[in-house]
Amino acid sequence: MPTENKAIFLLLTNTHTFFTRLIQSFTHAKYNHISIAFDSELNELYSFGRKSLVWPLFSGFRQEDIKNGLIYANTSCIF
Repeated sequence: MPTENKAIFLLLTNTHTFFTRLIQSFTHAKYNHISIAFDSELNELYSFGRKSLVWPLFSGFRQEDIKNGLIYANTSCIF
């Protein structure tokens, strides 16, 4: 029985917010947020992060939309 190879895609980002700068002061990492996708077009992208701009501590697992849903315009990324 043939097996099909499946890929997982990781997207590393830095939103340059207060909280990411705070995290970077401890980790010294260039990127401090990671999202996971199961398709190469990154249509189904998931991460653990804030669910509201107003309440940054209200967070959890969420689906992200890189085409329409990036919260911060100056987000840098590597994938």
